[in-house]
Amino acid sequence: MYSDLLKKMITKDDVDELRGELELLLTALYKTKSGSFEDTLKTSVRKWVAEYIREHVTQKGEDAETFLKTLSTELTALHFLQIRIAFEPTEDTYERIHTWLQENEKENFTIDLEYDPKILGGAVVIYQGSYKDFSLRSKLDAVSTEIIQKYLGKGALPT
Repeated sequence: MYSDLLKKMITKDDVDELRGELELLLTALYKTKSGSFEDTLKTSVRKWVAEYIREHVTQKGEDAETFLKTLSTELTALHFLQIRIAFEPTEDTYERIHTWLQENEKENFTIDLEYDPKILGGAVVIYQGSYKDFSLRSKLDAVSTEIIQKYLGKGALPT
């Protein structure tokens, strides 16, 4: 039911923004003023999200509160993949990674790209507490440690 909307949740920021919009709409449902829900849809929710909600609540006759609460629950079930990269990500970067994940993984991932110039190149990937370092920095650190141990083991440092 929500798959079309959830597929548009590419970044953690997208999810956070939608979550905020849903909270506003749920609050509007409980206001006694007539038209509060529709006013909030018009003034506080992005157009494409408002259209999606109207389609399900108004046109398909689904209960607004149930729809919004279930959608909020679905958002909490999304899988977040944090990736640290050595360059400022562009919109294209987000879209390419998201597309690759959709084509190659069974689960729907939402990505959180973080710019970290200290890694020099490659990426650091964090998912559900698992940390994988594919950065150039980690490779260089490993090589330098190996060289230092090799020379310290022989009792002399290179000059």
